[in-house]
Amino acid sequence: MRKKIEKKKRGRPKKYANNWPKKAFEFAAKGLTERQISLRLGISQETLINYKSEYSEFSEAIKRGQQESIDKVENSLFKRAVGYEYTETKIEKSGDYEKTIKTKKKVIPDTTAQIFFLKNRRAEIWREKQDIAHSGKIDTGIDLSKYTKEELLKLAGEEDG
Repeated sequence: MRKKIEKKKRGRPKKYANNWPKKAFEFAAKGLTERQISLRLGISQETLINYKSEYSEFSEAIKRGQQESIDKVENSLFKRAVGYEYTETKIEKSGDYEKTIKTKKKVIPDTTAQIFFLKNRRAEIWREKQDIAHSGKIDTGIDLSKYTKEELLKLAGEEDG
């Protein structure tokens, strides 16, 4: 009867912890890149990529966090494009007396934010580059097919090709 030999696992033990999806989500939601997330977790970027494919909850947490940070920026850009109001609160102290002053402030719409928003959301209308398709034939009235390659190169000012 043969004894079954157990294979030893090679390499370092995994650092992956059950709280990493939560941490990864929080880091991604703050706008950190995957490289920055891996540094915060104390692993290489390659290990982070491996963990993303090995642990679906980890990968999904990063995707959700990235989406949340993108949503925040989109909302801020939109607010900046259309303008918004906010209340500023100041506390003035004078001896034992403390006074709270609330002031309503308005941020006017920003045309740069409007242009950026429209170029990205309505690119077919607002982008600067226009795609113009040409259809049909352009007739110059010159028949180049009667010339040899050498004659064409001579006309173009080149000796040989």
